[in-house]
Amino acid sequence: MNNSTTCIQWIEASPLRKNIAVLVLVFIALALITKTVLLYKQVSHFGENANYLPSVSATGKAEEYIKPDTLTFSIPVNDEGKDVVSASKKVDTKIDKAIEILKANGVLEKNIKTTSRNVNDTYGSKSEPCVAQPMVSDSIKMMNPAVSAPAIVPCVNTTQKITGVSIMQTLDIKIPDIDKDVDGAKRGKLISELEAANIKTGDISFTVYDLEAVKLRVRAEAIKKAKEDAKTLAKNLGVRLGQLQSFSDNGGGYNPYMSAREATFDSTMKNAPLPALPTGEQKVTSEVTVSYLIK
Repeated sequence: MNNSTTCIQWIEASPLRKNIAVLVLVFIALALITKTVLLYKQVSHFGENANYLPSVSATGKAEEYIKPDTLTFSIPVNDEGKDVVSASKKVDTKIDKAIEILKANGVLEKNIKTTSRNVNDTYGSKSEPCVAQPMVSDSIKMMNPAVSAPAIVPCVNTTQKITGVSIMQTLDIKIPDIDKDVDGAKRGKLISELEAANIKTGDISFTVYDLEAVKLRVRAEAIKKAKEDAKTLAKNLGVRLGQLQSFSDNGGGYNPYMSAREATFDSTMKNAPLPALPTGEQKVTSEVTVSYLIK
């Protein structure tokens, strides 16, 4: 009788021993199954990040069409002088006059901004006569008196010379709440007074005064939609969402839907009101992606 037969007989001799033997076999089977599952997961994620964690991602998009509420235009002032001091005095006088007119017409100081001030040299040409060299040298004339020199063309030297300084300063102006002044009479008066003072205006456009607030509002809506989509996806998958793993702003923008025509006012419009320009609508968009760990 071999050892295996003796072991089986020993186990069968007692019901308790049989139960213990069954439990041992069950534990061994469970251990083998668990090991097999772990090996399968390792193989299925082979080549992936060692810190792989299952997650759910969702993207939310939002957009809003808004009507511009602010008129913007620029005031470029340019003048010259023999030096920086004299040129600055001329430019500063015009800038001060422009600001005086703007404030008198209700434009707040916070809506008047200098966007650039550039100083450059100005140049002029200077011409001076010069001594022309003879076309035939004296030694050649001595050897052959018959050789005559052609008529000498007048000689002039032209040089570039710094003649002074040019200064260009640009103001950007905002006039909010344009809907409160539909007829444009107030804005027309402002432009006319600037033109009367020989102050040019240009780059007329329409925008939203507090654009950042609109962008934040649209992004909040996009985040809300992304979170709702993530919850729906998790429910359909039969899992629960854990903590937020990542968030990314995929960009968005402020896109003119129907932009206004640009216009520049010249001296022929001094007594004319601001022309009616369509403000149109402009679109603000946002797109975000959120990722949640799976519990």
